[in-house]
Amino acid sequence: MSPRASTLGQQHLVLVGLTGSGKTTIGRLAADRLGRPFVDTDAAIEEQTGRTVRAIFAEDGEPAFRDVESRALVEALSSEVPSVIDRKSTRLNSSH
Repeated sequence: MSPRASTLGQQHLVLVGLTGSGKTTIGRLAADRLGRPFVDTDAAIEEQTGRTVRAIFAEDGEPAFRDVESRALVEALSSEVPSVIDRKSTRLNSSH
């Protein structure tokens, strides 16, 4: 574990911000410097569903996407391995 990671302990580092604010870029850099895995929630959603975020929005609507997104975040946060998580949205579905 890097010295920087020790100040976070076993906590995840979750980046939240507006679209285009640099979360992915900063997240990858932070993960590299902290010696932690980087989790891109949109990529995780696309891997789990076999569909793009855009397709989920277009075909199922925003509420369905938010549900899938919330589940992806819960899964990332449930990992015992401290990670840097790129949280694409500032919303969290309260049912999870």
